[in-house]
Amino acid sequence: MFVNLAPRFAFAVTLLAAVLTASCADTRGGSIPYDRSLAAPDEPKIQTLPENYKIAPLDMLSIKVFNSQDISGDYAVDLAGHISLPLVGEIEAVNLTTGELDQKLTELLGKKYFEHPDVSVAIKQSTAHVVTVDLTAIRRGEAADPQIYPGDIVVVDGSKIKEFQKQFFQSIPLLSVFRPF
Repeated sequence: MFVNLAPRFAFAVTLLAAVLTASCADTRGGSIPYDRSLAAPDEPKIQTLPENYKIAPLDMLSIKVFNSQDISGDYAVDLAGHISLPLVGEIEAVNLTTGELDQKLTELLGKKYFEHPDVSVAIKQSTAHVVTVDLTAIRRGEAADPQIYPGDIVVVDGSKIKEFQKQFFQSIPLLSVFRPF
């Protein structure tokens, strides 16, 4: 008498997988206590810029020209270090203090358009505070956790194993069909 064990084996494997999956799903993971509310985040700390701060790419400037609503406004410094204003055009602002840019704009606007223009320049948002940390040193306990503030952009370096896997699958064309990304 011949007994086919394949269906019973498949049923047993399926049942075992279902039991293991169900046992993982009945509790929440990690050490976060879900039964109480989390603490409020730290208050953001206001940091003032030094008086001789030089304008950097991606800074946001507030430029006001007295009696000129068309020119007054907020201007972003582009990656090349320029701002573009009506009447004046593109101006290099990078590596200038707000006072130096104020003088430059006063001079340019006074040549053709205004008699004794009153210009004020202020930094509305600065990119001066760039936080670069060594993640390996933090994991080893050799460095403290960095302070993260609202508006910070956190970039984490990629995995070397994933990069190797990507290069491996790209080097063998037939296996690139099975790549997971």
